[in-house]
Amino acid sequence: MANEAMDLAEHLQSARLNQRVHPMAGELSMVCNTPYARQLIERSVLVTGKAVAQ
Repeated sequence: MANEAMDLAEHLQSARLNQRVHPMAGELSMVCNTPYARQLIERSVLVTGKAVAQ
């Protein structure tokens, strides 16, 4: 589901959607040592332009 949300966020460029994506990526920072979480965090930075605190 997270990847689907990121796919939409990349194509829609919506501020409201970005407001949801950034906190989701922040929650993933707790498990950022997994490849899946790292990939989603990197995608969220590209989509939102905001770094995720780790």
